[in-house]
Order: sequence, then structure tokens, then C-alpha cells
Amino acid sequence: MVLNFIEAAFSDDLFPFPFYSGLNLNQDKATKPQTVQIVRNRFTWCFSTLENRSL
Repeated sequence: MVLNFIEAAFSDDLFPFPFYSGLNLNQDKATKPQTVQIVRNRFTWCFSTLENRSL
């Protein structure tokens, strides 16, 4: 999960050579949108949980 988060956070625009986790280019392009969506969902869930506990 940590590697996926790093890949989703940094590989799209900031670096000319993205981090690959053993996938070829076509597989990486196909799976990246799903990876980003999972990271965003977990990130939002963590913060919504923290907000609910503080109320």
C-alpha cells in the first residue's frame, strides 16, 4: 500500500521516469487510475474518521 501511495502521489507529473512496481508500461497505465482512486478513498476515510472523533 505504501508503494502504491508513492506511485500515485509522485509518478504522474513530477518525475519523467515514474516508479514501477514490476509492471510494464501498458499494465501501469491500465491500473493507475484504480490505484489513485483507492488511495483517495482511504485518505478521505482517515480524515473523516478523525473529524468524527473530535466532535
